[in-house]
Amino acid sequence: MTFSISSFINLLVFLIPSAAITLPHSIGIGTGLLFLIGLFVLARDRVISPLDTTEKRLLMAFGLFAAVSLLSILWFGDKFSEFDTPSRFILAIPVYLLLRRFPPSQGAFWFGMAVGAMGGGLIAMHRQFILGIPFDDSRYMHHIRFGDISLVLGGISAAGLPYFRRFRRGYLIPLFAFGLGIIGSIISGARGGWPAIPILLYCLHRQNFQSLKDVPQRVKTALVLASILAATLFSYGGGHERATAAISDIRQYQAGYRGTSVGTRFELWKASAHIFLNHPILGVGHTRFIVATQEMVSTNMIDKTATEHDHAHNDFLDILAKQGLLGLIALLLIFIYPARVFTLAIQQGNASQKTFGMAGLILIVCFSVFCLTETMFLLTLPTTFYVFTVAALSAFISNSA
Repeated sequence: MTFSISSFINLLVFLIPSAAITLPHSIGIGTGLLFLIGLFVLARDRVISPLDTTEKRLLMAFGLFAAVSLLSILWFGDKFSEFDTPSRFILAIPVYLLLRRFPPSQGAFWFGMAVGAMGGGLIAMHRQFILGIPFDDSRYMHHIRFGDISLVLGGISAAGLPYFRRFRRGYLIPLFAFGLGIIGSIISGARGGWPAIPILLYCLHRQNFQSLKDVPQRVKTALVLASILAATLFSYGGGHERATAAISDIRQYQAGYRGTSVGTRFELWKASAHIFLNHPILGVGHTRFIVATQEMVSTNMIDKTATEHDHAHNDFLDILAKQGLLGLIALLLIFIYPARVFTLAIQQGNASQKTFGMAGLILIVCFSVFCLTETMFLLTLPTTFYVFTVAALSAFISNSA
């Protein structure tokens, strides 16, 4: 029985990231199966692997985020369906305990991430250059979700370079995955994630080299060629148009026209800040957030386009408006405690732990940037990807001690 459970866990650990953006809705099925297996094992064996203080705090942070979301829903009388996405943080706890009890194969995780990144980049190029379908056509997947997850898949794959070096010319796998992950992000037009790219490059440089002098000539050549390719795709793959549109939106906003895409975000941020200042402790909840924005539109405080959205297009401001300071603390903790696990692994861990720690740090950095222009933790795909990846990386770090 142990062998069959371990084999199934390895399969799921590979499939969840590899199919995250190539097969829409698959990530929920994969993590759901891990959750059910985790409950089955806990009920059958009634054994929990010993957890240290850092692990307990991590799981408590996940539980607190879900609990605060549930409290807000009950307090303000919002629809219980609003708890669907925050509940993923509760579901991640049995998944983590399962991965601690039955350590999955490291290869399953790294190859899953690499396949997911390469698959995303290839799908993006196929849609853009062969089918000619704009990526903001959401019949496949929302372009922001696709682009952001594509980017983080590529970044995590690149962090796995020390693992792939054990294979003959294995270094090519994470390099291709990283490149295709960025390509998927650029073609998708998910411009909110692009500021994370230079941070990713810096983290990866610090992981593999002490200084620029240590970078082999072949790597420098590859980076130059990759930069030329990225610039070309940026110009002809839709990236340049998206960047130009953002600049135009900002200029129009400064001139007094607030109805553009970027302008609407500014209006929502202004509305969220206003709501928070009037309700700083618990916020106003989901339903009253919508009502409050409608009232501000009626007084011409914000543009009417803001009523087309039920969120702030910024996780930090959205949480502040709907759940107040209590919600913001819970949100920060789901970044802080995982970041603590990953930085400790980088600073004090063995070679394997350092690699997983860097992958985790890249995950945190990416999502921190994504959350500035999108409500990632109101969306099922990015939330599920985040909790699964944090759980998997943390379990790998603990099991590698």
